[in-house]
This record gives sequence, structure tokens and C-alpha cells, in this order.
Amino acid sequence: MHHHYSSLAARFAASFWWNLSGSISFELFKIAHHSMLLSYASRDFYGFLGSTYAIIYGAVRLSDCGTTNSLSPYFHKLTKTKHSFKTIGLKFFGLPYLASIILGGICAWYLYTYSLPQSFSKAPGIIIFYLALSEATRALLRQFLHIAFKSKQVILVEQAAFISYLLFFWGSIYSGFLPLTSSAIFIPFLAESLICSTSFIWMSYRFYQTLPETSDTTVVHVNQYHLIKMRLFNWLLRVCRELFTSNILTPLFAVRFGLAQAGIFYFIAALAMSIYAVVKASIGYSGSALFTHTKHASMEEKQQAFRMLVARFFAVVLPCLIFLGINYPVLNAYLQQHEYISFITTSFITYLAITFLEFFSVLYEQLYFAEERSGSLFAIKTIECALITGFLFSGFLSNSIPGTLLTLLAVKAICLAMLLIHAYQAWGVTLLAKLPWPLIAASTLASSALCYALLQL
Repeated sequence: MHHHYSSLAARFAASFWWNLSGSISFELFKIAHHSMLLSYASRDFYGFLGSTYAIIYGAVRLSDCGTTNSLSPYFHKLTKTKHSFKTIGLKFFGLPYLASIILGGICAWYLYTYSLPQSFSKAPGIIIFYLALSEATRALLRQFLHIAFKSKQVILVEQAAFISYLLFFWGSIYSGFLPLTSSAIFIPFLAESLICSTSFIWMSYRFYQTLPETSDTTVVHVNQYHLIKMRLFNWLLRVCRELFTSNILTPLFAVRFGLAQAGIFYFIAALAMSIYAVVKASIGYSGSALFTHTKHASMEEKQQAFRMLVARFFAVVLPCLIFLGINYPVLNAYLQQHEYISFITTSFITYLAITFLEFFSVLYEQLYFAEERSGSLFAIKTIECALITGFLFSGFLSNSIPGTLLTLLAVKAICLAMLLIHAYQAWGVTLLAKLPWPLIAASTLASSALCYALLQL
């Protein structure tokens, strides 16, 4: 048992570092891409682009129907034999997922075609439909491959494809080969997405080839009622979470406050969500794989695995907090160069605070999903949604974006406290861990030196 845990810890560590390094470089490229788009495009056009991205990814996440987060507890049954992979994979995951993402693609096409302003040259709606389908396929297979500890291959494929997309797109824009239109952005993006999703299909097939042949004595039973109930809870959890994301808020703000302010909010959210994406990739994917393989372990081993994940969590989050705290004067000086200074500063800080609270949710949710406790998690999320809905219909929410975000922050903090208390009662897990003091000292020195250098410019 000790040898098994040591092997699992080694695979988790390798997965964590690949996910961390890959997500940091990916998000840096993405921030640079959006910064250049914001510089080259008008505020209204960038708001239109942000709303389109939000519609695509909102449709992808909502049409998931709980499938992605249901992979973890069924991974061992799914990969027991080739026969179980084909039967369980197709019957309970593949075919229902295909039906739901087709519906999601249709919704994305409809919202893009009929809800966004017609004042811009739009990419064909069919491109948005296929983008939603391809990105949904990519999301499901990415999760599966991460659980199988194939993080290195996943990251290398996505990095190569995204860098190729950026080189082609910006090379075409700078050379004058393509004008800056939505078609020039989303058609190459569709090609990049198809390359990744096709590669993941091939990698999943190669993984299937390594599974043992079917044995007459091997019978894998799946409780359909339990699976449907778990997927329903997971889907409802996803719906509740999306209420706090830019995928829902950007189109909503576009309708309520105009494309220009929605575009600025989307850029602010993209900056904050880049930090979230790093935590999601390094902690979420690696944690999901870790808890999948400790599902049938003792309570002591589960607590040990959670402490290991918490230590990695602080190693990622604390340097981010230190960097942002020390470099706030630089950020404030940069924001003062733009319009809507009070609006931008308040919105960014508030949305960033919401994002940091989400980090803790990501940490705990991997344990809940693997332990098939989605019902308990959903009960807490229901309270969260009920509070937001109550504020919305009572007219308490502010008529400004910053005021609305402050209300969401307060609700998020209350429900996170409930989550921490429940997890402690269920598994005895806490956020107590040995802090990485050398990393904290190095982050403080590096952030201070960078802040001083930037302020001298």
C-alpha cells in the first residue's frame, strides 16, 4: 500500500508541474493576445468579440450536463477492460454527451446570430456552431486524459496548436493579408480547436489500446439511477458556477450597459480568469486525478492526499497574491491611463477577489466529485444561487458593474465558509498545511524588485 501511494504521489507531482508550467505559459500567450486585440480593435468591437467568446464557452459549459465532472468516480470502471470502455463510454457518456453538445451548439449559434448587434461584420453562424461542438469535445477528452495522467501530452498538443494559431493570425494581421474581422479571428480558431480535439481523440484511442482484453469473468455494473442523479447534480453545480463567470456576465452587461463597458469587463475578467485557469489546471486536473485514485483508500490516506494538494495549492496561490499585492501601485498607475478609471480599478479588484475565492472552491470540489458527494455540494450552491436571485428580484443589486460584483463577492464568501465547514465534518480536511516559506521569500523579493523597476520607468 505504501509503494502504491508513493507511486501515486510521484505521478501526481509530475502531472502538477506539467499542468502548472503549461498553464502559465498558455495564459501568458492568451493575455498577450487579448491585450493586442483590445489595442487594435475599437471598444465596441472588442465588446462584441468578448460577448462571442462568452456565448461559445457558456454554451460549452452548460451543455456539458455534468459529464466531465462525472468521469472521475467512474474512471476505474470505464477503464477496466476494452469492453467496459466501449460500452460504458458510449452508452453512459459518449452518446448522451454528443446529443447535449449538439443542442449547446445550436443555442450558441442562435444567441450569436440573433442576440448580438448586427453593426459588425459577423463570422458565419455555422463557424460558432462547430466551435462549440469542437471545444466541448476537447473539454471532455482533456479531462479524461488528465485523469489518466497524460498531462504532458495534452499540454504539448495545446501549446503547439495555440502558438501556431497566434503566429498565423497576428502574422496575417500585421502583413495585411487579413483584416481584423470576426471571421479572421474565429475561422483560424476553429482550425486550432479541431486540431486539438482530433489529437485528443487519437490519444484516447491509444489509451484504449493499452487496456486489457475483455474477460468472460469481468462484469462491470453501472447503477444508472445513481449516475443520472450524480450527473444532474454536477450539471446544476455547473449552472450555479456559471452565474459568477464572464461567460454569463459579459453578454448580460453588453445588453444592460453597452458593448464598450462589456468589452472592458471581459478584458478585466480575462486577466483574473487567467490566474484562475492556472489554479484550475494545476490543482483542478491534478487533484481530480489524485482523488480518483484514492477513492477506495482509507480516510487517513484521503486526508494525506488532501494535505498534499493543499501544499501545492498554496505554492501556486501565495506567489500570485504576493505579486498582486506588492505590484498594486504599478497596476493602479497603468489603469489610470485609460478611460473609466474608477470603474476599471474597482471592477478588476472585486472580480479578482471573487476569482481567488473560486480557487478554494476548485480545491474542495475535486474531493466532492471523486467521493460522489455532489448532492452536498449542490445544496451549498443552491443557497448561493438563492441569495443571488433574492438580491436580483429585490432590486438590491446595484445599477453599476462594480456594485453588482461587490454583492456577488459577499455571497461567494458566505457560501465558501459553509463549504469549508461541511468538508471538515465529512472528511476532517482543513486548509492547514506547511507554508512554503522559501517560495514566499523568493516571491516577495522578486515582486518587490519588479515593482521598483517598473515604477522607475
